[in-house]
Amino acid sequence: MRILISGSQHPSGFPKSLGGALTRVGCDIVSFDDEKLHADISPSNRVLKRILTPFKAQYIGDSFVHSIKSQAPNVVLVVKGFFFSPTAIREARSAAPKAKFVYFNPDNSFNTWHYGNSNAWIRSSRSLYDVELTWGKFLEGPLRALGARRVHHFPFAFDPLLHTPPTKFDEVFKSEVSFVGSWDEEREWWLSRIVDFDLKIWGNGWEKASSSLRRSCWQGTAAYGQEFYSIVKQSKVNINLLRRQNASAHNMRSFEIPGCGGLMLATRSAEHLKIFRDEHDAFFFDSAAELRDIVPFLLNNDFDRFRVAENGYQKVIQTHTYDNRAKDLLEIITSIV
Repeated sequence: MRILISGSQHPSGFPKSLGGALTRVGCDIVSFDDEKLHADISPSNRVLKRILTPFKAQYIGDSFVHSIKSQAPNVVLVVKGFFFSPTAIREARSAAPKAKFVYFNPDNSFNTWHYGNSNAWIRSSRSLYDVELTWGKFLEGPLRALGARRVHHFPFAFDPLLHTPPTKFDEVFKSEVSFVGSWDEEREWWLSRIVDFDLKIWGNGWEKASSSLRRSCWQGTAAYGQEFYSIVKQSKVNINLLRRQNASAHNMRSFEIPGCGGLMLATRSAEHLKIFRDEHDAFFFDSAAELRDIVPFLLNNDFDRFRVAENGYQKVIQTHTYDNRAKDLLEIITSIV
């Protein structure tokens, strides 16, 4: 089965991890990096960039259609598709009339409060795909109401080939409590409640944080791959904060932290509690007071930390890797009639 995956080919991204897993289960994967193409043709001037937006979108859409014509895939998987108009999707379908078209948005298609997560084109293209995958159970009904033909729950997962142990652990990635992720105001609010527990933060955008949090906690950089593994493995407690768009579900960190063998302390949610047993596979909180109670308890209880971290690791490695998801996707595709 030849599958064309359209989406960012950043080494830490969903398309790269799922594409690698699909290759391992015998698929022929073709990549179309729409985000890189957009970056390559975008001028540095902001005003000019905005003026040229419709022309850039037309070029990206035409390139997408050309790639489909030349590669003749059996399946086209569009990840986010931020630059694809409904017209571009229709033309792509005409270019490969027998191919199955699958859509997945790693963000929330109804998220209108963060630029880059969704747009009107994404929301108006739902009926143009044969099936839509969604990481959040709570999104299934709204997506059907928006016109999606079929909707399947498709959680994120862990990629053991991305997050690999280093040959030597660097002390610079060691901490009592860690957080790896981009800045936003809500995350800053939560983390500011635990700055007194040797908190270290890695991620983009934290120059926007308060000067006290920035100076005392931010390490000045993001972390991926082996660096991420080093942080998780050397931190006694790894914080995972669900954003507003993931509020009742989970995120990529939900599997990456336990998959690297770290102890996860995460926002309590309905999906988190279906995936992990509280105080058995991970720890959860839903208030600042609870967060402040749990952190010192975990820092002072090695046995509970090691026990729960090991349980979480086993849970993820056995059932929540991208190899598991690749097999699930092939079942979904073969069920489309």
